[in-house]
Amino acid sequence: MKIQALSTGSVRIKTAMARGRGKALPLRLTRTLLDRRFTGELPIHAWLIEHPQGPILVDTGELSDTSDPPFARFAVAREQEIDRQLARHGLAPADLAQVVLTHLHGDHINGLARLRGGVPVLASSEALRGGARALRRRGVTARSLSLADGPFGAFARSAALTADGSVIAVPIPGHARGQIALVVVEEDHHVLIAGDSAYAQQQLLDLHLDGVSLSARAAIESMRTILEHAALHPTVFLPSHDPASQARLAAREPLPS
Repeated sequence: MKIQALSTGSVRIKTAMARGRGKALPLRLTRTLLDRRFTGELPIHAWLIEHPQGPILVDTGELSDTSDPPFARFAVAREQEIDRQLARHGLAPADLAQVVLTHLHGDHINGLARLRGGVPVLASSEALRGGARALRRRGVTARSLSLADGPFGAFARSAALTADGSVIAVPIPGHARGQIALVVVEEDHHVLIAGDSAYAQQQLLDLHLDGVSLSARAAIESMRTILEHAALHPTVFLPSHDPASQARLAAREPLPS
């Protein structure tokens, strides 16, 4: 089983979005919007899990014609969009067994426009309660994923996505409603495809909130749970926008204990 990072372009975000200033959401958002400084280029990763049951795509990245919101500056070429990325791995969208969305922010779901053709799309039931309309606008109806399989490691709930139990969805709410991560169980460690639970590994280790998470309390609790899980099982942490995620994946470098 292989895991591939698919980078669908890059984005620069406000520094106050990357590392939030304050706890209350209105204060963090205000400081993000007023901030005039931007980070360097951050990747917009999707992830391909080449599983014996069939390829699983986690998130779909951004499109080249996306518009810049006030807090971000995108740089995406047509050749970087998700269908072209899959083609480099010898796959067409119809070859995918399923697409799993960590959460429903645009830079994680806009690439669905390049994947039409009956591919099953899954998102958490919590995410779909508030975001199904955003998917329908993109011509997609997602299946609801209920995390009803009980505890997995430090996570209170889970859902096995493969019959052999090697790919498991777990809840990491806070940044977005119903955000999930995928745990890929490898021989002596776990790989956590972690959505936007943090923009970088150091932010997780610092338990530093970002500037746009809906719930400060839930976001910090999710970070703590990830670290608790890593204390139980060596865990490679792969957030979507960390420039170091690809190298950590290649080296299978776990979170420090």
